[in-house]
Amino acid sequence: MVDMRPSPQRLDDVLNASDRFFGPGKSGRAWDWLLHEYRRARVYVDVDVRRMATWPDLATYGPQEVTGPSVPAARLPGSGRVPRRGARRDRRA
Repeated sequence: MVDMRPSPQRLDDVLNASDRFFGPGKSGRAWDWLLHEYRRARVYVDVDVRRMATWPDLATYGPQEVTGPSVPAARLPGSGRVPRRGARRDRRA
């Protein structure tokens, strides 16, 4: 879901949470004008995550841990039939 017009409370919550990582924001007449787009002109995208895969390291080696429902059998890679005459190629190239 995309929230094109977030409430002032939601905007304030995000800015207050960002202070933890970036420190307190600058304020004042000039700063408020310069940072208006950063602070007030935001679009929020909410993502509903149903399944998540994680690995023990960033190189994705080791056992995968999946949280959430399992993958339906029809969507597993390689479960479809193989084309009779192989993959189609663009003949114009």
